[in-house]
Amino acid sequence: MENSGQLSRFLPTLEMVAEAFQERGWPCRASTVHPGRIYRGVRLYSPPAEPEEDILYLLTEENAGRFPVDRFSFVSVVSVAGNADHILCPGKPAGEVLELLLELFGRYREQEARMDRLVLSYASLDALCNLGRELTGYPFCIHDDWFIIIAMSYDLPQVMPPENVAESNRGFIPRRYIDAFKNNEEYARTYASRQAGLWHSSQLDDDARCLYVNLWEGDLYRGRMLILENGRPFRKSDFLLADCLAQRAMLILQRQKGTERRDYRSMDDIAGALLEGSSFDTAEANLFLETLHWRRTDRFLCVRLQTQQTDVTPVMDHMLHSELFGLFPDSYIMFVQQQQCIILNLSRESIPVSQVRHRLAAVCRDYYMYAGISAPVWGIEELRYAYRQTKIALEQAFFLRNERWVIPFPTIVLDYALRKLPGDLPPGHLVAPELLELLDYDRKKGTEYFATLRTWLLCERDIPRASEALIIHRTTLLYRLKKIHALTGLNLDDADQRLYLLLSLKLLEQMDYRGPAEDKPRRAAAGKAAEARPG
Repeated sequence: MENSGQLSRFLPTLEMVAEAFQERGWPCRASTVHPGRIYRGVRLYSPPAEPEEDILYLLTEENAGRFPVDRFSFVSVVSVAGNADHILCPGKPAGEVLELLLELFGRYREQEARMDRLVLSYASLDALCNLGRELTGYPFCIHDDWFIIIAMSYDLPQVMPPENVAESNRGFIPRRYIDAFKNNEEYARTYASRQAGLWHSSQLDDDARCLYVNLWEGDLYRGRMLILENGRPFRKSDFLLADCLAQRAMLILQRQKGTERRDYRSMDDIAGALLEGSSFDTAEANLFLETLHWRRTDRFLCVRLQTQQTDVTPVMDHMLHSELFGLFPDSYIMFVQQQQCIILNLSRESIPVSQVRHRLAAVCRDYYMYAGISAPVWGIEELRYAYRQTKIALEQAFFLRNERWVIPFPTIVLDYALRKLPGDLPPGHLVAPELLELLDYDRKKGTEYFATLRTWLLCERDIPRASEALIIHRTTLLYRLKKIHALTGLNLDDADQRLYLLLSLKLLEQMDYRGPAEDKPRRAAAGKAAEARPG
């Protein structure tokens, strides 16, 4: 349910009227063409008055023959054939039926007024839940998108407060419901609903049912209002009431969001502040850690996943969220800016870092996604750096767009560092001029000295490996290395010189450098270096 700019009306539908009749034990027959249509009032039809579409008319033996039964909704105490929405309750006294209808409409208007007064008086979400409890007789709660209770009625059963959370009145919804959600294949579809719906699971011992309404802010899922059945089956009126209460809950949340003093900041809000490194309340950070049973000094890892597709549905997002929760059950997972973000507590999660990439690879394949993984960090104060690393790694995945679906940041640190070199010199002027000289020489003479030096360096000066990679004899390789020294004067026994050459090779890869003819400044730099070299 989202705020559409106009408050939903809590007024009877034809189904709700029929249900009220049945609760009285009155035999009736309903025919509904427009399910869910609400009526703002009830009237005893007085011909020849022109009926109105949003009024429910009571027909008696005296007036039924003159009522347009194929166009306007009615309740009749005589048998009447008509194509419009109607209820037939033949044989009941008209005065008794009218009295019940007036009482029913009056009761719903009063309940609507109580909801609106509560919102206008700046009441809390807990007060809204308690009102729902009073009006329906069922326990109410509102949880965010991580099943954390943000409001509840006084009698919500089996709420799971984290045992060691000091001075907190928040907790998870009953654990048996969470477990049932995870084990129910049909649960994911409930995320797409914009209206109150019914969910039940045979996973629960008592086959319990829940009436739920999703809380939407535009296309962003914010949480859910949950009403737990406790004996008496849900009535038709409970569905409409839940919709109305959920809309007013969103108004309260939006009002809190727009003020400096907020009664509620979601767990995602707190986690987002930690990841962005923005200012956050220490008490909130402590609540976040204690709720998750984490320590401030634990070892953490961050992951970000983003789809390669453009037409992803909210259902798909929440199916992925559920699967990630199953893969990393002791982690914190949130959906932000079209990305799934995971905070793994490596001190708590019994999984080696190497396995994180392995598990994510299957998810990225199945959901057609890319993922960036940070390096491990110590302490929540370092999470902002891990979060930044995941962004860089994810950007690299989208830049490459190859079979590397999952990219750990440590594997691209060198590329990242070289891209961040001081910008007062173009990258081409940071490359070892000896490499450019070899490229120029190879182009003119048709030799392969550049490829030989590159392979030898990448093989860590291992002569047999380099010879095999180049498909040449080791004697030929040794001859070429001597020739390279004669042409360039490079001291290949110098570790710093070799490191500079390796970094230069990475720079050339980033520049997609194909030869000296493409870059006159770099060729000129190589020529000057050759002229200045002794001998």
